[in-house]
Amino acid sequence: FVEKVKAAEAKLGGNSTQLSEAVARYLFKLMAYKDEYEVARLHTDAAFTCYTFVDSHRRLTVRRLKDEAVLSSVPNDIVDPEGFGPFSPDGRFLCLRPAGQTLFSIWDCHEHVFRQQGIPGNYLLFAPDSRTLAIGHKDGRLTLMDAITGANLATHSTDLARIRPYSFSPDGTRLVTGQFKESKFRVIDIGNGQTVLRGELPPAAHVRCAVWKPDSSGFFIGTESFKIYEWSIA
Repeated sequence: FVEKVKAAEAKLGGNSTQLSEAVARYLFKLMAYKDEYEVARLHTDAAFTCYTFVDSHRRLTVRRLKDEAVLSSVPNDIVDPEGFGPFSPDGRFLCLRPAGQTLFSIWDCHEHVFRQQGIPGNYLLFAPDSRTLAIGHKDGRLTLMDAITGANLATHSTDLARIRPYSFSPDGTRLVTGQFKESKFRVIDIGNGQTVLRGELPPAAHVRCAVWKPDSSGFFIGTESFKIYEWSIA
């Protein structure tokens, strides 16, 4: 994008690069803010009462936001700062990927124990009940797991490769899913696994996030091209 602005500025003649420099500077700021919000989404609970913190010794703790008090300390073998999140909405559970592993674990921040370990999958998302965990797999499967018992609640097949769960509806009955680095998305009925809605954004508009309306009547999709699209559910 900056190169396009630079080329257009050059066509105007002269040696000035003020416009190109300004675009580069503020585009960087915009992208930095976007990344900060993404980190906040992954590393805090839904009510923003607690957050994850990695200290200089690479120890991972869960802390209370208002006073930074340590609520839970994760064992020292969890040392991958990029391998944790999301929280469950109530802040009790935290998904982790131990260093050097591709399998996830669930840490109970209240009881200070691992509830589940060795969970295969690529992307994880808790439902509003803070107990049901949606797991997306490379082969397009979407599995639902009970975070406390480890029971497999359901397995749904989709037509999306490397499926990613983006957002549960507030009532927990539907889930917006997408395909990594693609513009396709699906809304899945959690109860029966049926696809409620098939959608596709413009080719360059890759799905980045999704947020439901409070009444579950529709949702908004944010893209990597910084555009927002609104969809309704009949």
